[in-house]
Amino acid sequence: MHFMKSIKNVFGIIGLSIVTMLFAQTTSTHGASVTVLVGSGGLRFVPATANIPVNDSVIWSWAGSFHSSTSGTPPGTPNGLWDSGVNNLPHSFTNTFTTAGNFPYFCSIHFGSGMVGNIIVTNPAVPRVWHCPQCARLVESRRQRVRRQRQHRQRRVFPGRNLAG
Repeated sequence: MHFMKSIKNVFGIIGLSIVTMLFAQTTSTHGASVTVLVGSGGLRFVPATANIPVNDSVIWSWAGSFHSSTSGTPPGTPNGLWDSGVNNLPHSFTNTFTTAGNFPYFCSIHFGSGMVGNIIVTNPAVPRVWHCPQCARLVESRRQRVRRQRQHRQRRVFPGRNLAG
């Protein structure tokens, strides 16, 4: 009997751990930032494409001198959403994206050499209780086992009577 209680406790702890991890994953994706290195290893942005959810920020951090982060469509057509201006080391520039969309940008000095980048901003997914079918099956199968065990105990204690139904 003691062994069965221990197993139940272990399953309860595992289930609670899974739910806690899933909740932590859904709540920690907002308010973060992505860093893009400007001029790292030459005339480029690293990474050239960054994916973030709405309301997150991109921090451009200068790894080389005489560069900019200018929003717009290459070659060299600014759209006015942001412009860091031309800067040298050490420098950083931050922009927070409040709407979903595709935001191309370039270095206003080196766009002709291919120094371009892109920020892809997506709406955050609606948090779901279950992120994977296996988790839902695990919890549901545990519920079914508990239900069967209760019914079995009731039949054993009161033969011929099912108190659950």
